[in-house]
Amino acid sequence: MENKKRPRKRKVKNISNTVLNKSDGAHVQQLLDEGFVYGRSLPLSRIKRLIRNHALDLNQLNNGNTVMQLNGFIDTIIDFIKNVPTSRLNDSILKDERYSKFFKCGFQSYWSDYNYGAVDKVLKTGSAAIGYVNHESPTIDLSIELPSSIFNPKDYINYRYLNKRNAWLCKLYDDMQSLLCADDFRKQFGENITSSLDYDNYKVKIHLIFSVNNIRFLIRIGAHIPSNTFKISPLEINRNNVRIPTTTLVDINESEQSNTLWPTPTYNSSISEDLQRDAIESRITETNHKYRRMKDAFTLLSVWATKQGVSHVTNLPYLLNAMNTDSGNNHRLDMEINSGLTDTFWLLLLVHVIEINKYPCDVESFPLFLACLKFLASMDTKKHIYILGSKKTEIMSNEATVPGNTEFVTENHDIFIPQFYTDRDKSHNICHQTVFVLQELIDKARISVGATDYMSSPFLYGQLFEISCDIKCHYDIIFYIPECPKVKSKLWELRVHEYTAWNLKHVLEYGLKDRLRYIHFRYTHEGALLVMVSFDENIQRSTDVGPLTSSPECTYFRNFWGTLVETRSFDDGSISECLLWDKVIQGEPPCRNSAVSLQICSGINVNLRIIQLLLKLHFTDLSIVDINGDTKKRKFDGNSHNRQTIYVHSPMVEVNPRLLNSYRSSLMNLFNDLNGILRSLRNVPLSVCNVYTCSPEFAYIDFGPSDLRHRVLIELESSNKWPNEPKAIAGVKVALAIAILKELNKKHGIKSNITVDGEMEIEFHKVKLSMKMLCQCEYLPIVKSIRDFDPDTDTPPTEDELSVVRDYFRSLHLERCKVVALKCPSYSASVRLSKAFAADCLLPNNEFLCEMSNCFIFGSNDFMLSQATSGWTGFYRFLYLVAHYDWITQPMVIRDEKFNYDSLILNKRQWMSFFWVSTPEDPYCLASRMPTALMAKRFILQCSNFLKSKEIYSMKLLSYFNVDRAGYNFVITLDNIYRKLKFSDGAKNIKVTFDEAQYLLNVVLDELRDNFGGLLEIAYNELHFNGFHSDLKHLQIYVKINPLACIPSEVNTASYPLAEISHNNVKSYVPDIQAVLERIKEITYGLIVDVKFI
Repeated sequence: MENKKRPRKRKVKNISNTVLNKSDGAHVQQLLDEGFVYGRSLPLSRIKRLIRNHALDLNQLNNGNTVMQLNGFIDTIIDFIKNVPTSRLNDSILKDERYSKFFKCGFQSYWSDYNYGAVDKVLKTGSAAIGYVNHESPTIDLSIELPSSIFNPKDYINYRYLNKRNAWLCKLYDDMQSLLCADDFRKQFGENITSSLDYDNYKVKIHLIFSVNNIRFLIRIGAHIPSNTFKISPLEINRNNVRIPTTTLVDINESEQSNTLWPTPTYNSSISEDLQRDAIESRITETNHKYRRMKDAFTLLSVWATKQGVSHVTNLPYLLNAMNTDSGNNHRLDMEINSGLTDTFWLLLLVHVIEINKYPCDVESFPLFLACLKFLASMDTKKHIYILGSKKTEIMSNEATVPGNTEFVTENHDIFIPQFYTDRDKSHNICHQTVFVLQELIDKARISVGATDYMSSPFLYGQLFEISCDIKCHYDIIFYIPECPKVKSKLWELRVHEYTAWNLKHVLEYGLKDRLRYIHFRYTHEGALLVMVSFDENIQRSTDVGPLTSSPECTYFRNFWGTLVETRSFDDGSISECLLWDKVIQGEPPCRNSAVSLQICSGINVNLRIIQLLLKLHFTDLSIVDINGDTKKRKFDGNSHNRQTIYVHSPMVEVNPRLLNSYRSSLMNLFNDLNGILRSLRNVPLSVCNVYTCSPEFAYIDFGPSDLRHRVLIELESSNKWPNEPKAIAGVKVALAIAILKELNKKHGIKSNITVDGEMEIEFHKVKLSMKMLCQCEYLPIVKSIRDFDPDTDTPPTEDELSVVRDYFRSLHLERCKVVALKCPSYSASVRLSKAFAADCLLPNNEFLCEMSNCFIFGSNDFMLSQATSGWTGFYRFLYLVAHYDWITQPMVIRDEKFNYDSLILNKRQWMSFFWVSTPEDPYCLASRMPTALMAKRFILQCSNFLKSKEIYSMKLLSYFNVDRAGYNFVITLDNIYRKLKFSDGAKNIKVTFDEAQYLLNVVLDELRDNFGGLLEIAYNELHFNGFHSDLKHLQIYVKINPLACIPSEVNTASYPLAEISHNNVKSYVPDIQAVLERIKEITYGLIVDVKFI
């Protein structure tokens, strides 16, 4: 048989111009107008606008006077560096008090004098090498090439090179002061020029701050050396070049040190970085000249890294200031975070991606950006060694690890140094400053790449480039160590805070195991350490089973946990070491008499308690200060003045994340039994076909045990004999209800009664239930009209129609909440915290908003890139969502399975709710009770202020909410009838139930709304009025007078009392506030205690 050749595929030219997304329904003219479309929210015009807003091109003069002045300033500085006077530098500079902290002097031989003077070459490095700076944090890096003649062949040993390098820059800093103070210089460039010395990663840099047109530029001046100054082989990752302990570490015997000689990979890389500086910048510049969009892709990467929190930590100054002020600490809390991800790192990453993919020169910026993310997501730094520009990777050997402290670390638990070399000779490792941050970067790149699988999502642009990474939205507990303790083991050369970070990482990972989702680190330039921990509350077990008693790990496990370990045998015959957390952790009951609802949410959180135990067990050399409540209750360890301090910022409320408890379990078992009984009834005219629940307990989102009746809906089978008139339907429903109740009493002994509205009240297994009957011919037409509602042709349903189906829609919403809670158990805690916060903010009708907003956060991929993994992070995301969502122009769409993005272009009508939450069954949010527009806008401001407030870190909750109530005009104080359900009316005693008490309060609120709807806006704590704070003495209603209603009007048809004003024979009317107060007292008669103006 003749072999036929497979037809050759035609090569696709200009692949950069291909559309990456099949945007469904995109109009052709829109594509032509906006350029290429990489996704529904990612047209090329929008990406270019983002680049223009974040980047300043130093090579073009069309940016006006700013670039010209900046370039002139830089040229003047470079010219001065190339012409400094010559002098001889000796070791006296090491003893200068101003600079002594920049040198390592704990050696036998560390210095030789050399000539300081003019240099021939000053490079622009990093982003300045390609002519770009970031608008938000404009930084320009310069590097001086020091002459190789001033160094000896082995000056790379024991910090000798670094001491000489730093001494050169310190001398230059001294000389530069004469230039900065010169009159001609200040006349040309202004008076607001400041200079300072920065010290990080063993190296000194000169910082100059220069302001032009309200833009503060930071010019950083460093130094490098020619590539032939030292040999490359002694600087390989497995070589040791620090052979005598430095002053930053605890002293150890020199003989003991010389026998060990651990590798010094990061020290070696800090020198090889300077050796390879010229070659690195040449490679970056050459690639940038060839690929014109490389600088744009770099801008996208820097914006993405900033928004994802990899290179910047939002709200960190608030957190550190709270810790500093509230704890009485006098340490300087440095705000500048060092992630180790420099501009050079990002540019080399772009060079690598371009070279291995062999992109055409006209490739666009977004495909380059996306390719970089995909490469990061594919990296495995624990197994592979990467070479710049090569697709092939090497398998990492054991030499890539650095031994840790045996006090905490097992034999196989070593520190992995990520390796990404600039060439096959392994001259320089570009990841030497990212020992811990690189893995976080890889994790976030994987999440971002996963989000780009849905390029049609209209939220993708915001997820990648707009939503900032607030630490409270991603991390549950934060540690801050201003001064890390000195190392108490054999020398290895990582910095002290890196060593402390590794100990913390090992202890938390081994202690929490799968309970730990993330642990991320940041360092400050002053050597402080910030640790951010995220839990995975999907893990809710109360017992951790450890190793078998016969296993080698058993001894280490017992030493790690101490007396907390217990030995248990199992059904399969195995005997293991176990941790019984219910026995170890003793909890406290929630504070039910607190006026703040957030504090009533408190419970026992096992993950949080485990971390507290781990700190006490393994970090005895640190004094633990727990910033988790009122300053009077702060926990300070004894003898703390002799130890370094670790500040622990716990969640502001400790919440139990478990879905099932005895209360919910009993209710669900009861409902299953009742469901079976109702469906099995036979001697009734129409049998029960469906039973729905309307109580939040069945969706795991209740606020706590309630004494109110639990609502149940009963749907009867269809019949063509139902009447058409509403009154006739109501009569038939009452008759059917009587028949059902008789059958229940006869067969099951369930006592019951029926209300005037036809609702059935029963007591089943000592639990009170209220059952409402659904008639298909009555509610299904209304449900269909709401689901298919068209605002252009249909009129909204009346309040009477909505009252028929409101409970039905409530049951559908609760079913959705239950599904989300079972998938993401932390959803339950987040909803409870959200409801408590909304109640404390006096937002009425907040239930649906809190539940569906959290469904949007936990049940979809349309908000932040990473999923919320705990109740605390979900709660803060709820605050962020409410504060930042575009409620005015588009709805928040809650999807079940397939999302219809067309619903985002629905037009909002004036009569619609301000918080427009669109669900599949109710697209226009008609059936659910929602806050008024005034209360909604106030709540948005409260969420925004609470996120920005320092009190979110210092836990002054009571003061925050008390101050926030000052925006109201007066407050109505009522007696809390939940406290005393027995009343005396002189002649007889009256006893009311919890439901009757709630009914009375609801009547009061409805009367106030009906009588003063246009004049007064009322606000109250819903949880107070639902009886969750039964120990409170009084209930309060806060009232805001509408100023527009106080404008004189010639119309006197208002529902509230008016006062007549006559002027020039013209009568007008204004609200009569005195009469309004009198009517309020009439409405609240028997309950009112006081009316007080604020």
